This record gives sequence, structure tokens and C-alpha cells, in this order.
Amino acid sequence: MASLYIKDAETAALVARVARRQHKTKTQAVRELFQEAEAKLGPEEPKPDFVNWLREYRRRFPDPSPAGIRHDRSLYDWMSDEEDL
Repeated sequence: MASLYIKDAETAALVARVARRQHKTKTQAVRELFQEAEAKLGPEEPKPDFVNWLREYRRRFPDPSPAGIRHDRSLYDWMSDEEDL
């Protein structure tokens, strides 16, 4: 069983006072408060499925064919200091 430990004494005392006035345990008071807060927030948005997103992206925007690209050999030679002088 997990427990919630409130380290701040003032906050822990506040929870205890509210729970006592509502004739509930601290656990019940905290649970109900956060159930209400969660209901106000609405449903949680699903996390994106990265793998499917990437597949769809690759389908819509395929990489260019390497056979269709002409490389400038002199540029690469110049960048690596291997140009023929």
C-alpha cells in the first residue's frame, strides 16, 4: 500500500482540519479533492505514438533516391584538403 507523505507541516495540518470538518479521513478528503480536480481537467490526451508518426511522415515525405543525387567530388576534396593541385 502506497502512502502520501506531506512534508510541509502547514499543508498537512490544513488537510487534517478540512478532513475533520468533513467527518472524513485525510485519505478520503485528499482522494475526493483530486478526483474533482481530475474531472475538471477532462480526459488525458493520449501520448503520440512516435513509431507510427514516423512511418506516416516517411510515407508522406520520402527521402530522395540516392541514385538521383549528383555529388560534387571537387567540393568534398576541397573540404578534406585532398584536392589535386
